[in-house]
Amino acid sequence: MVEEQIVEELTEVLHQAQKRQEEQVNQEYKAEIAAVEAEHQESLHQIDEILTEQIDTLLTSHSAELNDNVSDFQQLLEELQGAAYDWDDEFWHTFTPRREGDPPACHRVGKLRINGHFNQLETLALLPIIDGQNVIFKASGAAKDQALQAFQSLILRLVAASPVGRVLLVTIDPQGRGDNVVGLVDINQKETTEMTAYIEANLDNLLRHLSSVEETYLSYTCPTLADIRSHRGIYPIPHRILAIANFPHGFSTTAIQKLAVIMKQGAKCGVHTVMVADTDLATEADLEKLDNSASVISYQQDRFVYQNMEYSEESPQDFDLELDRLPEASLAQTIIGAVGKLAMNHQADTTLPLSDTSATSAEDE
Repeated sequence: MVEEQIVEELTEVLHQAQKRQEEQVNQEYKAEIAAVEAEHQESLHQIDEILTEQIDTLLTSHSAELNDNVSDFQQLLEELQGAAYDWDDEFWHTFTPRREGDPPACHRVGKLRINGHFNQLETLALLPIIDGQNVIFKASGAAKDQALQAFQSLILRLVAASPVGRVLLVTIDPQGRGDNVVGLVDINQKETTEMTAYIEANLDNLLRHLSSVEETYLSYTCPTLADIRSHRGIYPIPHRILAIANFPHGFSTTAIQKLAVIMKQGAKCGVHTVMVADTDLATEADLEKLDNSASVISYQQDRFVYQNMEYSEESPQDFDLELDRLPEASLAQTIIGAVGKLAMNHQADTTLPLSDTSATSAEDE
């Protein structure tokens, strides 16, 4: 009995010792957990403070940058005025053509929306036409109507936003017989059988103009009209806009070759081509000759994009180019009437009409 009692007592002692040890370990574990939790909370607090500070810094920087961008954008609008304002802007309802100065360097063709992961950036789609770029709208099927509207809007904007007498239109409209140039010119277009010769004659006229400008104005020190403007403060002669609707209708192989030369060499002489190309009819070879000398807006994946987007890292789906359309007919006619009336009475050192559509007209310079 004594031995059994001793065993029981020893067992109880061991049990109590084990219990005390477990309680001690448990307390130490809880203390360690609490310490780790406190350290974790302190780390989170520090991280939160750092992130809050960084976010505040980024927001302050972004706000300042955004304000600068808004300021720059407003300044750009004020400089470009009619070359950038939407047709719905009040500017056009109180429009008065300018009499002096040079044509704006850039002109809008619409709005460009850039789709990011979290937001969307909207900006003007501007093209530096007077600064030296040609423009080709490429489309087929139903999209041709949109392209033609954008073409007409751009032609109207080029004329209306420029000082009277500083832009001369040369129009080729094989199918529309002049109707596709929104009433800016009075064209007695030829019958279809005469159209090819008519087009080539107009292109020959422009080629002679290029030669005349090179011989008369350009030099080693001033190889472009833009260089002359930098020196003199004004372009010595008006710019010519070659407006072509429905290419390649009426264009022979020879005419396309002449057009390619004009588009390649025209910018330095103040000749800029704006055209609509029907991709159902134009061959890739013909378009390639012209694309290399132009900013190309093409219809891809059910939307219009700048053609170089097709080969960029961004997908065309990341961009939404909303092309401009003509203003309401009454406003368009008011603008055209205001420009035409002032043009008829305009007298300048270099007197040029608003339009030059005759293949036999003499060179003005």
